[in-house]
This record gives sequence, structure tokens and C-alpha cells, in this order.
Amino acid sequence: DHRDLHSFPTRRSSDLESTTRVYSGGNDEQVIVHNLETGQPVDYFLHEEPVYGLSVHPHQADIFTTACSDGRVLLFDMRLPPSTDSIMVAGYSHAFHAVQFNPVEPRLLVTANQKHGMGLWDVRRPGKCVLQYESTSSMHVRFNSAGTQIIGLRRRLPPILFNVESPVAVCEFDHPGYYNSCTMKSCCFGGPNDEFVLSGSDDFNLYMWQISEIGRASCRER
Repeated sequence: DHRDLHSFPTRRSSDLESTTRVYSGGNDEQVIVHNLETGQPVDYFLHEEPVYGLSVHPHQADIFTTACSDGRVLLFDMRLPPSTDSIMVAGYSHAFHAVQFNPVEPRLLVTANQKHGMGLWDVRRPGKCVLQYESTSSMHVRFNSAGTQIIGLRRRLPPILFNVESPVAVCEFDHPGYYNSCTMKSCCFGGPNDEFVLSGSDDFNLYMWQISEIGRASCRER
């Protein structure tokens, strides 16, 4: 059972002691929220199909979103009554593999979809993709810490970098030994200024590329 994990620092309303929640979603078709202090589940959120990815709101630990096998991106608020339905932010006929809140503008989400590639969504306008990036079948996507760029993984193609506001790629990252086809993988930015890109490969290696000054200057050219 593969589970996508996210942690979030929170505070108790009673005594303000620091605590940490861990959110996990997986093939068991549910999200489980645990309290790391007690090791006990806080809540369960049932889904109709496997949960391939999830993201917790960067400023509000009670809000999270899930990327689902059934082609939906759902938004949950733990403060609402248990009978309250989740909000469907996005819906396609193919699976969503990843989702993330923009760390600076959390009204924005970026998603990775099996057919439609990477897309930008606004939680205030459910069902309408704000920007579709020029990408094919995508299995993972992540914002940098400034929320200005995204890195995405595509099946059988190298990782690709976009500026958030443009559908045209800034650059791709490749290596003769790198290949991404057989298994689900993730990607991320690295370094104190997000100057690196990291991704796993089918040759059982972890690859790291440095973003050029051209890429960091938000150039629109490949």
C-alpha cells in the first residue's frame, strides 16, 4: 500500500503546545490524519478510489486537498461537520497523480494528470483550469518555495521546468542514464535557493541538476 505523506506543525487551542500532524493517502482509498505526539489517528476521510497525492494548506492545517485515481481533485476542511461534502476543484476522466498548494498564494493549486499533464487551478473557481502547461502525461509536480516556478515529471520524458504564469517551458533536464517509465516517481527542488532539481530514475539512481542562471532569470526559451 503506497501512501503519500505530508506533515504540518500545528498548535493545540487549549494549551498552545506544539504538535505535529501527519496526513497520509494511499491505495486503501482514504486519507488518515495522525497526531505524532500521541501516535493516534485524528480523523479519516474516505474516497471512492486510491489517493495518489495530497497537499496540506501552507497556513491552515485543517484544509487539505487530494489527487485521486478517479480523476478528481478534492478539497477538505476538517473544521466542517463530518457530513459536509468535499469540494471538487478539478475533474477529468483520467487519474490525477499529484497536487500541491502554492506556498505563497495558497488559493492556487498545481496538478499532475495522467492525460492532461500539468495544470494550474484556483480553489475559488472549481472546475475551471486557470492555465494548462505544455506537457504530456504527468506523474508528479511541485512548486518552488517562492511559488514562482514548477517542476514536473512526464512519462518517458525528462523533468521539465515552467514559470507559473507561462504555459511554455523554461527548460528540460536530461542525462544519458536517466529514464522514467516503469514506476511512479516524484521530483522536487533542492538547495537553499531552490537552485537544484531532483528526480529518481528507472536505473535506480537519484539525479540532481542545477538550474542555469538563464532558467533562474525566468527566461522563456528552452
